[in-house]
Formats: sequence, C-alpha cells, structure tokens
Amino acid sequence: MLLDDAYFAVRSWRRRPAAAAIAIATIAIGIGAATSIYSVVDGVLLRPLPLPEARRIVAIMQTYPRWRGNQILASMWDHLPLSQPEFRDLARMQTAFSSVAIWTGGGNVHSIDDRVQ
Repeated sequence: MLLDDAYFAVRSWRRRPAAAAIAIATIAIGIGAATSIYSVVDGVLLRPLPLPEARRIVAIMQTYPRWRGNQILASMWDHLPLSQPEFRDLARMQTAFSSVAIWTGGGNVHSIDDRVQ
C-alpha cells in the first residue's frame, strides 16, 4: 500500500516537474521557517537567563492608578518603566535587593552595585 502511494507520487512528479519542485520548495521553506522560529523561541523564552540565580530577577514598573479611568491610558497604567532618575532614587533607598541594575532597551545593562553616586 505504501509502496503504491510512493510509486504514484513519483509518477505524478515526472509528469509535472514544476509542480513537484514548487511542492518540495514549499515544504522545505515551511520546515526551515518552523525551525528558525523554534530556535528563536527556545533561545529567548524557554532557556533560563545565563545569570546566577536567574529566578530571583524581578522587573519593577511604575503604576499610575489615576490612569485606569482613561480608556487610552488604561492598557498601560502598570507597565511603565522607571526613568533613570527614579531608578537612581530607588537604588539609593532600597534595602530588599542585593543588587540593582537598569536595562535601557538598547541592549545595555547599567549596574549600580557601588551604590548610586
């Protein structure tokens, strides 16, 4: 049964080589796209950060409760990052964390282990 199907497929490909090439290329592109997407998801989302005790990392965001009433601002009322001056104040006053750093979004991480100047 399987050999008959394989023989029929090869016979069909010989009759229409352009359609066979398009089908094979489509399957190859699909497999390649799925593989690349999985590689990105695996590297970014599934693997832990290459840091000691990565589970203890937290993100601190600002909240503006008065924005809840505004339809435009309500979706981001608790997702605003800290500004650099606010971060420096937090780093200077905090006692709960062993180390504090800020990510600027451009791939740069600035640490304030020496305590803020």
